[in-house]
Amino acid sequence: MNSPMSVNDLLLKLTQLNHVLILNELEELGITTSQLFVMRMLRHGPRTIGQIAEGLHLSYSTVSGIIDRMERDGWVERVRDRQDRRVVWIQRTEKLDTTVVHKLENIFQQLWVDCGEEMEIPAITRALEVIVAKLEKRVNEKTKG
Repeated sequence: MNSPMSVNDLLLKLTQLNHVLILNELEELGITTSQLFVMRMLRHGPRTIGQIAEGLHLSYSTVSGIIDRMERDGWVERVRDRQDRRVVWIQRTEKLDTTVVHKLENIFQQLWVDCGEEMEIPAITRALEVIVAKLEKRVNEKTKG
C-alpha cells in the first residue's frame, strides 16, 4: 500500500474530494465550477479575459460569458488599464474576498481542527511542495524536449 502509485492515488482522491467539498459549499452562493476556476486564476492578481481563457483552455467568448455573470453577481469587476485603454483587466471584488475567500478559509480551518493533533500541517505542506516541485520539473523537461 505504501508505494509511489498509492501516493498518486491518494493525491488524486484528495483533489477530487477537495473539489467536491468546495463546490458544495459555494453552491449556496450560486458559484459554478467555471466561476471557481476563474476565481482561482485571479488569486495572484488581475488578468485579461485572454489570459484567463488561455489558462483555462477555453474560448475567449466562453470566458467572456463567465465574466459577464460574475460581474453581474458582484464577484469581479472590469477595470481599464491606465496606460493602454484598450486593455481591460478582470479583478476580484471586495465581495469575493470577504464572502468566498472567507468561507473557504473557514471550511479548511475547521477541517484541520477536526483532524486534531494527528495532522502536522508544516510537514504535510513541505511534502506536498516537494512533490509539486518534482512534478513541475518533470513536466518542464517533457515540454522542452
